[in-house]
Amino acid sequence: MKKIFIWGTGEYGNLLYDSLRTDLCLVAGAIDADKAKQGKVWRDEICAFPPSYLQTVEYDYVVIAVSQYSPILTCCADLGIVQDKILVLSRDWEKLDFIDYKLKTILKLKREIGTLKWQNDIRWNNIPYELGIYKTPIIRPSEELLEKIIKDRKSLCRFGDGELELMRGKARPWFQEVNEELAKRLKEVFYTGQEEVLIAVSNNFGSLECYTQSAADEIRAYLSVGNTRAEVMEMLGTEREYYDAYVSRPYLMYRDKGHAKRIFSLLKALWNKRNILLVEGEHVRTGVGNDLFQNVAGLRRILCPHANAFGQYRQILQCVKENVQPEDLVLLCLGPTATVLAYDICRLGIQAIDLGQIDNEYEWFLKKATQRSGIEGKAVSELEGWHIANDCNDREYVGQIVGRIRGIER
Repeated sequence: MKKIFIWGTGEYGNLLYDSLRTDLCLVAGAIDADKAKQGKVWRDEICAFPPSYLQTVEYDYVVIAVSQYSPILTCCADLGIVQDKILVLSRDWEKLDFIDYKLKTILKLKREIGTLKWQNDIRWNNIPYELGIYKTPIIRPSEELLEKIIKDRKSLCRFGDGELELMRGKARPWFQEVNEELAKRLKEVFYTGQEEVLIAVSNNFGSLECYTQSAADEIRAYLSVGNTRAEVMEMLGTEREYYDAYVSRPYLMYRDKGHAKRIFSLLKALWNKRNILLVEGEHVRTGVGNDLFQNVAGLRRILCPHANAFGQYRQILQCVKENVQPEDLVLLCLGPTATVLAYDICRLGIQAIDLGQIDNEYEWFLKKATQRSGIEGKAVSELEGWHIANDCNDREYVGQIVGRIRGIER
């Protein structure tokens, strides 16, 4: 077993320590030139020592885990450290037989990307999390989520990127402006202990292997902006269990297109022979022109503003109360407002599911689309020019409308 010292207690040092094979090496200590860190515990009762400490002890290797390592090599020479005992993590990683394959993958990627731009590359910034080296939130899969909803009649509140950004006081979805009261309510829902409510978050934080390359890079780019990943993960924590908010996006972003077939089958089982009250944006038209709801017992709709719906929240909730029946299943396609609304409806003793943009995904699934495209007669919020749809005079659709809340004219 090799006895090593890790030089550097920052990002690289932590990355190295978390990737060591403890059956092949023993960390005798850490080395750091920062006097404020010397003599203090760094990790797991491992102390940080000054560089001169290396002159007083025996060891097999000093592993330099610092990005700018040239000055440290000079320091090692001044200390009289034998060159064969010095390994540089980012340079000599192939020689480090006591680190696991995950870290070797990271270092290989760094070399492939190039020495000048690797620190800003979205793959590098996220890969320690994707490979499981750093702990990430526990997110249960969509299939498990739907099976639990069906079996136990739970309600669902989803927190996608838009909801999480609004909680941070930042705008993300064009259809909902930053709103202090909405952020407060979202936080109330997010941290609820109510057993009947399942909380789902976007499955962005660990491995992205299940997604297409473009979808994975979109996620990486989002998490790489400023302190987004760190701040969002601080909200989530790594001990609490969540479910996958991408249950509403089961098709386009996944490599395995059979995933969508399984999800849509479970969704149809959820509302099979049930009476549905559907609360949606006025241009969404969920299930119109397709067979998404062909197995329901009945369907009624409440239409809401296509943008900034939370500004009319009290009216929307009141309209739901006036139209809902005790055994109804309430489905919500109303952006961040739906997250709060599902929670409040659940507190009335009625099952409510925040479905998001499920209809767009179903249309693309039926068409075997390979990218987002416009859908005639419906809004597609992610495409410019498709945010508002033409009037729909379909007799069945019009007959299903039991309530309509108008937006505030600006």
